[in-house]
Amino acid sequence: MSKGLSGEFIARVKSPGSAVRRIALSLIILIFTLTTVVAQDEMCIQVWQIWSDDTRHEVNINTGKVVTYSTPPPTFEYADPADSPDGRYAAAIELGDEHALTLTDQQVGVDAILARGVTSRRWSSDSTRLAYMQSFTEAGGVSLVLFNIETAESETVTVLDAGQYRDTRVEWSPDGRFLVSGVLVEYVPERWHMAVYALPELSFVTSVNTDLIAPQWSWSPQAQHMIAYGAGDQAYLFDSNTSQVTAITVDGSGVYGLQWSPDENYLLISHAYNDWWDTVDVVDARGTFVVQDVVVDGSYDGAHPQLDWVSDDRLLASAAQRSPESGNLTGFSDLLLIDISNGEQSILQSFLFTYRMSANRHSAAYVGTDRPDQIQFLDLSADPPVVFKTLTLASLANANFIWRGNSEIIVLFEDRALRRYEVATDSWHDIAKIPGDEKGMTWVPCQH
Repeated sequence: MSKGLSGEFIARVKSPGSAVRRIALSLIILIFTLTTVVAQDEMCIQVWQIWSDDTRHEVNINTGKVVTYSTPPPTFEYADPADSPDGRYAAAIELGDEHALTLTDQQVGVDAILARGVTSRRWSSDSTRLAYMQSFTEAGGVSLVLFNIETAESETVTVLDAGQYRDTRVEWSPDGRFLVSGVLVEYVPERWHMAVYALPELSFVTSVNTDLIAPQWSWSPQAQHMIAYGAGDQAYLFDSNTSQVTAITVDGSGVYGLQWSPDENYLLISHAYNDWWDTVDVVDARGTFVVQDVVVDGSYDGAHPQLDWVSDDRLLASAAQRSPESGNLTGFSDLLLIDISNGEQSILQSFLFTYRMSANRHSAAYVGTDRPDQIQFLDLSADPPVVFKTLTLASLANANFIWRGNSEIIVLFEDRALRRYEVATDSWHDIAKIPGDEKGMTWVPCQH
């Protein structure tokens, strides 16, 4: 991080209510408005060596531009710093009794304290708003605050008007229409107060006192529904269309995955039943279980199976293979299709290494352990699904490939070449060559 201002100036900025603080915020806002926004259709990935995170290569898939940088060493000045989705800002809660929330422009090094007594915060997806929970105040109670980085203005609503609360949560809906707050109101037994607010006015929608333990929230993609769940047996479904909250009973102790169906009417709940297999439940938006306790084998090393919705009534799964003779785990995986109407499983491919789904869920591409040099393309709209293309590659690097939309895959080769393959035309296009000569490369999508 480049420091463009002196330490003395930064100290003055951190004085609450000072004029300098307002100047610093204004400078952040001005820089924000002058920043060029990356086009939405650009795709970016970060590539690095699996066993070393010292150096990362950021690749723009559209232009082929590669930016190589060293990852900074960890810092313990702040507790859980949170970068904005565009990577421009950081909102950090300082360690210590004050719990000061500091906003930093990471490009120019300007920072300013927004508030004290802050226990949690979350950025909006467009990086223009920061929601945070403020509870360490002399007056007591806890408030939800929405700070607009473009205008430096805040909206505040009181969640609870009395008491001292040290553990809070706040979460955005994916479309930015709602904020959910959580406040730990009792320690033994653990009880959380959950409230939903509608934006932009922070209007109260509903609230409920729950028996959740270490709660988490999962929204459907279009924010029609939300589930609040934790380590206990209770979960709560929120319907944003009716503002109703429905309590359901689940085995939350082993929940590790939640996925909403494409039409958002069904929720897949994955449980780690034990070290050898997982169970799958499907519940509809009204809280009625459609499928319950369907067993899907985990892997021999304790990893969970991969599960994806194909349609509103079918699931694709990567699950551990069992010997038909002994019933024991073989150390390999199978590609399964699961019918949620009856829980039946059919094997599409034995000895699976990995698979990837296209954006529209009509196709999947997979690599088998028996043929690690091949990518096979599966038509999921057919009944049963069929392989419609096989691509043989001599130097596929650790099955490193991803879909781009519905008709292209991006492939990383052992020689560190990144190439784009058009499925329909059977044609290849060079994207970039990753610098260096290390082996064992992997990648993730960029966070901005």
